Amino acid sequence: IARIIPMFNYLDETCALVLFIFGFLNQVCRKRYMLKSDIISLTCLTCLFILGILSSLIYGYQDVYYTLLGGFLQVKFFLLMFGIKWLAEDLTRYNIIQIVKDACYASLLFVIIAEMFNRLVYGVSFMYMLDTCSKVIFLTAGIIIASYRLRNELLLVAGGCILLLLTERAKAYAGILLIIILYVWVIKLNKKVKLSEIFLLGVGFIVLAWNKIYFYYVWGAAHNYARAVLTMTGIKVANEYFPLGTGFGTYASYVAADQYSPVYYMYGISEHSEMGVDRQMYLMDTYWPSVMCEMGWLGVVAIIVMLFVIFMKIQSLYKNNKCIYCACLLSFLYMIITTFEETGFMQPLL
Repeated sequence: IARIIPMFNYLDETCALVLFIFGFLNQVCRKRYMLKSDIISLTCLTCLFILGILSSLIYGYQDVYYTLLGGFLQVKFFLLMFGIKWLAEDLTRYNIIQIVKDACYASLLFVIIAEMFNRLVYGVSFMYMLDTCSKVIFLTAGIIIASYRLRNELLLVAGGCILLLLTERAKAYAGILLIIILYVWVIKLNKKVKLSEIFLLGVGFIVLAWNKIYFYYVWGAAHNYARAVLTMTGIKVANEYFPLGTGFGTYASYVAADQYSPVYYMYGISEHSEMGVDRQMYLMDTYWPSVMCEMGWLGVVAIIVMLFVIFMKIQSLYKNNKCIYCACLLSFLYMIITTFEETGFMQPLL
């Protein structure tokens, strides 16, 4: 649709901003005290934005418009999360489940229509784009999996999992395995997932995916593969521009790729066989290099603190409702997985 109507390129950004503004105004109008976890997370988010703007002003690698666009893409997901969270406080449990269920069906219908449209008009499959869309479908389907009406929505869950499998992505397989593990552990065995257990789960996923990790980061580093080069060069840039980074829209982000950042010329990426100026492929292949370069190591610390606060907030849900707890933990962990294979929380299409 965005190819035909350009304004649709910014539809998700507009929705995120509008939901955040309305959610914040809703909190103010109802005179609700902000939770400590929200205050800490918003403080970290504000620090992220200030760090990026400050480094952008110092080095000036992108003009004002692309700096602001790059900054917004860095924080968009979290703005959307806060907006939905605040607005959802006025909804009943039934309304929330119903809305999420409708969103799931709408997502599945959208993917089916998009696949047919792409095949008929462009002669190509939409399944590659499911690399992004599967994230949205998975997160919403995860809520249904952990809801009270699993049996009634089994077709929806199965459809979401099938679409994940069709992406043929490692993170999709990991996501389905995560569904099974959390559902059995939390819903069936009535156990809360401890931080130590998540660490062990992470180690298990690393072992299972070691061949792929070795290929991209170890063997890939020796053979100049894009993801390894992007990561290793990112660490070098972050160290040399310590502690603020190079500014928004300058490295491993949508704006950096769209405008082909000057930083790529400075560090030889412009000469790379895949990411070079002639081909410009795989320039958004992972999330963390973008954070460490555009907002420096301080930005990485701020992101980790914010994610830890969100995790602790999710942990507190267990005593109130283990189903909602399972759904939120499922969504959170899957998003963490995606940060190592794509742009994660900064995905421009999310």
